[in-house]
This record gives sequence, structure tokens and C-alpha cells, in this order.
Amino acid sequence: MATHPTSGPRQRRNPAERRAHLLEIGVELFGECSFDQLSTDQIAERAGISRGLLFHYFGSKRGYYVAVIQEAAARLLERSAAVHDSPAAGDPQRAQLEIFLGFVEENAGLYTLLMRGGVGVDRQIQAIVDESRDILARRAAPWSKAGNDSRGHGVGPERLALVAWTGAVEAAALEWADQRHRRIDTLDRRLLAELLIGMLPSALRSTSTSTLLEETA
Repeated sequence: MATHPTSGPRQRRNPAERRAHLLEIGVELFGECSFDQLSTDQIAERAGISRGLLFHYFGSKRGYYVAVIQEAAARLLERSAAVHDSPAAGDPQRAQLEIFLGFVEENAGLYTLLMRGGVGVDRQIQAIVDESRDILARRAAPWSKAGNDSRGHGVGPERLALVAWTGAVEAAALEWADQRHRRIDTLDRRLLAELLIGMLPSALRSTSTSTLLEETA
């Protein structure tokens, strides 16, 4: 892992600012190294704090990692929400996909680490990933029952089609992020978005809301 100089004299921050600063550093650090490769001493040195202060805010190294993943997911969803809530968003699938790929492009290391497992099989991390995935899917297909919470109503073919497409998007983004992280020539973001939009199942585009309501009534 490359060494980074600290930011000089320690700045006086209030607790909220200190915690936000540590999360910002965590997004960078866990994008460079895996959970196992990164020590609490390295985190503390990069942040210009003591290990004790890190534990004060997050309890443990794992607690810090979970908080960093939550922060990364929150950033992605915040960008997604800005497009979702905009009346000029246009094509929701394309807009949401470009937001997602932009986040992946800027955080290739962290995204690769997250999707390939940072602390093994971790239910808390998986819950963050699943919740983010579900929100993004609902925003990508707001006109579709597949984009709504269908718990208690069974899993229909449209929902399964959207799950399959979402999985394909994530797999492609993971490979793309890994290539970019290793500085391998690959498609640019817009070309990848076009490729993935072309894979969107035709059933999602052609099924009407009224038909879905009849099927679930």
C-alpha cells in the first residue's frame, strides 16, 4: 500500500466533522486495500488520529468498515435520488444507470472490494448491498410493479426479469470497475451504458401497469 502524508497539524473538528472526515478517508483507503490488508494503525496514521479515537467513533475495525460501506451506499443513493426526483430526468433507466456507472467509475476499488466481499460472508454488509440494489431497481423502473415492494404478493415474471437484468448490470460493472482499477483499456461509461440499456428485457418495457394490477388482484 502506498504511503500518504498526513495533512500536517491536526485540525480541530467537532465530533460530527471528525466522523465525516474519517468516513471520507475510509472510502479512499478501502478502495485501495482489502479489509484484511488494512490495519487500524494505517487508518489512524492516514487520518492523523490515535487508534483509540477511531475505536471511540466506530467501536472496532469492522465497525469502521461497515460505516464506510454505509457511507458509500448513501452517496450513491443520494446521487440517484437527485435524478429520480428531477422532472427533467428523461429516460429513468438510462439516467439511473449513468449515475450508477459514474459512481462505479469514481470508486472502482471500493466497488470491487464491496461486491467481491470485504469481510467474508457478512450479513450486515449484504443487507446494505441488498437495500441499495432494491432502491436503485425501483428508481430504474418506477412505472413497473417490479420496481415496487412485492412482498406478500409473490414474485412475478416481471420482478424476476428485473432481478436478472440488475444482476447482469452489476456483473458487467464489476468487471468494468476491476479493469479500470487495473488501468486496462475498456469501454467508456457511455458505451457501457448503451450496451446495458440494450439488454433491458423487453417485457419490462412493454408490460402495462393495468395488466400487472390484474395479475396481482
